[in-house]
Amino acid sequence: MICAGTGLAPVCAFAQQYVEHISADRTVAPTLLFIGCRHLEKDALSLDQFNEWKEKRAVQVKRAATRSPEESEGCKYVQHLLWEERESVRGLWSKGAGIYVCRNGRMAEEVDSVLVKIWVEKTGKSEEDARE
Repeated sequence: MICAGTGLAPVCAFAQQYVEHISADRTVAPTLLFIGCRHLEKDALSLDQFNEWKEKRAVQVKRAATRSPEESEGCKYVQHLLWEERESVRGLWSKGAGIYVCRNGRMAEEVDSVLVKIWVEKTGKSEEDARE
């Protein structure tokens, strides 16, 4: 799942559902959530919730910070973090994972481009094939 901080609500619903499944001893697939924000500490929307999800192994949260990239593995934008984590993304794809993007203008276009790049690097096929 990929979103900017303003698109957090829909992905939170997914994560909460995963926690419910885990609490009911149901199996859930590994899940990555990439969130873009300005500052990790100042924009710590739902930080307690993220930590709970991580502890319950419902969702692994990766955050990119535009104003403090040194706090987010040097990644200024969510698409940069997505590229850095491409091995994890490819691993999930190989297990049939889907992609959910809470879109917002430019970020969505950049995320699409990075996802295509990851797929092309993985398969050796064309960008046209990836977009299909």
